[in-house]
Amino acid sequence: MVDALPSYQFQGFKTWLSRIALHKAIDFKRKKARRREELTIAEHEFHLSIGESSEDVLLKKEKVDLIRQSVQQMPEKLQLTVKCFYLEGLSYTQIAERLEIEEKTVEMRLYRARKWLKSKWKEEDM
Repeated sequence: MVDALPSYQFQGFKTWLSRIALHKAIDFKRKKARRREELTIAEHEFHLSIGESSEDVLLKKEKVDLIRQSVQQMPEKLQLTVKCFYLEGLSYTQIAERLEIEEKTVEMRLYRARKWLKSKWKEEDM
């Protein structure tokens, strides 16, 4: 709300405040859905690791190596954010504090990193 204060034009205070509350609620809902999706993926990976064959383990290791190589090719800002989030398990808030950036910037960098990885994998498939 503090960020929105300079945009207030001294008209329609209730409307202005309601829009801020609405956007905060939307942000909260998106963040909650994203966290739920990440937990679901982690649970799926855990269930796969139980009773895996040696072939599955080898394929998984190759995939992890490919991901690490791809991450190393990313721009430095994206690379650092990805390492903090996925390898160190830091939250958006912790990453923002460590890198001295806004949480929205962390969110955007992770989005761009995922997009970057998808584009690189599509190029390699061709």
